[in-house]
Amino acid sequence: MRLLSNALSSKPLPHQIIDSVKDYTIEVCLEEDSKILAYQLRYAAYIKEYPQLINHEELLYDEYDEKINNRIHLVWYQDKPVATVRSCIWSDFYNWQDTEATSYFKDEILQTIGKENLLESNRYAVHPDFQGRNSLFAQMLCFRIHENLVEARALYLEKEDCLITTLIR
Repeated sequence: MRLLSNALSSKPLPHQIIDSVKDYTIEVCLEEDSKILAYQLRYAAYIKEYPQLINHEELLYDEYDEKINNRIHLVWYQDKPVATVRSCIWSDFYNWQDTEATSYFKDEILQTIGKENLLESNRYAVHPDFQGRNSLFAQMLCFRIHENLVEARALYLEKEDCLITTLIR
């Protein structure tokens, strides 16, 4: 299996590991090298369906990745990065700084649930070389990440597969 041959790190950084299950490890990307791995993985996963995203860096990132209210996570399988998801928080703690979904749907969100703390998942990707049963478990782990943050109930909004989750305090 060829997974990110130009990857900067061959395994998750110990201080960034937030969970491990069987041969899988979940890492929050605090270091630049880890973020670049996530951007490489996104690129590999998205480029076939979205050829307009082709770029010389072979990285897929946007302005939301560096915002203080966002966290990028990697799922590793046997020391190989296989999946990624971005978690975005819209809350008073971050002065209601926009997430991708709130930038598009703020009026609808305010009208539907009011100014409630939200947890949004987006930029979900599984490496195209990592398929089958193991891939399904990696996908499940992308959503388990939020269990580690808070207990939550989900509210789905249709915009680029954004999963919005209302935080329960």
